[in-house]
Amino acid sequence: WRHQKIAYADDEPVSLHYLYYPEPLAQKLKNSIGNTFVFRMLENAKIEVAQSRFEFGAGGLSAKHADYFQQSPGTPMGHIYFTPQTKDGAPILTGHTIYRSDRFLFAFDVPH
Repeated sequence: WRHQKIAYADDEPVSLHYLYYPEPLAQKLKNSIGNTFVFRMLENAKIEVAQSRFEFGAGGLSAKHADYFQQSPGTPMGHIYFTPQTKDGAPILTGHTIYRSDRFLFAFDVPH
């Protein structure tokens, strides 16, 4: 299954989210999908996420996505690929977020 959602800030499209997930999870999430962000949705559904893999990248906005963002193709965009996993490392779902790199700041606390 695939779910697609655009997030807005002050009526301006700032990110496009894709989620890919199996049928059994689709049935469990069908009443909450799209109502909140993915990690909160999984928490609310009592699905334990033990760890997550994130990949961050950047690239020009594709012609396919230009209309979603009301921007010209080639506009610099950020990309996040993510996969929440069970404690044995099995993927729960996977996702891809395309975001306006001029509208986001990410902060991480990394334990040492």
